[in-house]
Amino acid sequence: MDNSETIKKKKKIKIIFITLSIFLILLALATISLGVYLNYLSKPKIVVTKVIDTMNENIKSLFSNRITLPDSNDFTMTSTITTTTNSVSSPLSNTSPEYQKFINNLTNTEATITLKQDATNKKLLLEYDTKLKKQPLLKGKYLITDATEYYFIDNYVSHYINNGSNNYFENLSKEATTEQNSIYLATFIINSFKNNLKEDYIHKYTEETSYLSKTETLTKLSIKFDNKIITEIAQNILKDLKNDAEASRILTNLDSDFKNTKIKDNTTFLNENESITFNIYTDKLNNVKKIELINLNNNTEKRLSYEISDTAKIMYFIENDQVSYILNIKQQTNYLNIDLLNNNDQKLGSISLDNTKDTLTFTVSINSDKNKEEFSIQRKFSNVTKTSYNSNTTITIKEIDNNVDIIDSTINIENSYSTKVDINEDLTDATLANDLLPEEKTKIDNIFPDIINKLSQ
Repeated sequence: MDNSETIKKKKKIKIIFITLSIFLILLALATISLGVYLNYLSKPKIVVTKVIDTMNENIKSLFSNRITLPDSNDFTMTSTITTTTNSVSSPLSNTSPEYQKFINNLTNTEATITLKQDATNKKLLLEYDTKLKKQPLLKGKYLITDATEYYFIDNYVSHYINNGSNNYFENLSKEATTEQNSIYLATFIINSFKNNLKEDYIHKYTEETSYLSKTETLTKLSIKFDNKIITEIAQNILKDLKNDAEASRILTNLDSDFKNTKIKDNTTFLNENESITFNIYTDKLNNVKKIELINLNNNTEKRLSYEISDTAKIMYFIENDQVSYILNIKQQTNYLNIDLLNNNDQKLGSISLDNTKDTLTFTVSINSDKNKEEFSIQRKFSNVTKTSYNSNTTITIKEIDNNVDIIDSTINIENSYSTKVDINEDLTDATLANDLLPEEKTKIDNIFPDIINKLSQ
């Protein structure tokens, strides 16, 4: 081998050695980084907050609209509600015919309700028209304008009644709707709760536990909430709400004295010997296997255990170590089905939720040999544009007790929504509530007795 070939070979070996060294260094750095990252992820507070986030996202994904609906503070919404009842019975039916008539009439009524809100001009109008057997039952209006509220009740007063000041629009944002405000508050409170969870609240153990009918050794993260910890967290959340301009604005709109709200150190949320414990069980890779919520009140322990695998999600209701009920859960992005079983694995009923692009269906069914209860809601959207939409909601209620039909009723709600609004009410003859004539006050006082009397005939 000549000298040039030896040099080439040495260079080749050197390149391989350098490349291998660089690879090993990068591998070591990656391993260290991964170890640091996994160590970060395994911190108790990180695991707990991730579980809270996942639970929150699962709930939101099930109930959130699959289509974008117009959402404005200037709108007109009209709802037509009709109730149809095939049968109504109760233990009082045989002893009180008036009661039976009342229930039958109440469940065979119809109503049209229109809500108009003009946030730009700070006006609101609620109109309602209810009928019994196609005959007028109660009809009236409620109005807010110029920071003053008025009401009118047809056949009882002939003019609007001035009921005094109303600051509904005082803190209503032109940019944010009620739904947006609710979402903002819910998200803010959840984040504040997570931020105010102190590391020393969370205790970490390794223990053997029952998991999907077998025993496994898992890591347990446990938070025991007593009055002291709950009060401390609640005080900090309240402080965060007050310090956040948007949250404070929303809550001040609901309660003008919100800024003075306080939670005292001696506030009690639980009984003296009561506690609530939240447990999370994970495997070595921090995969959540089991979540527990335990309420201990004196000598009574009630436990909710949610156990998860790749193929099963099961929830156990346990009281003093005895399983009372079992829920078998199947969940997808827009679908949820829950079978309810007793401790003998006998099916007692089911709950289902199906939320597709334009239709949401929720059904609860409880069955036994002689008894049956069903409750369902279906809401369907149509004609959706940037400024309007229609929706239909059907509510069905059925109950059979000891093979006797107790109720079989259907409620239908037709909604139309538009971002167009026009409120023009004549207040020329409006009268202050304190200036009503004695006979007018008497007629107003008799409104609800009159309605009950009509429903009983």
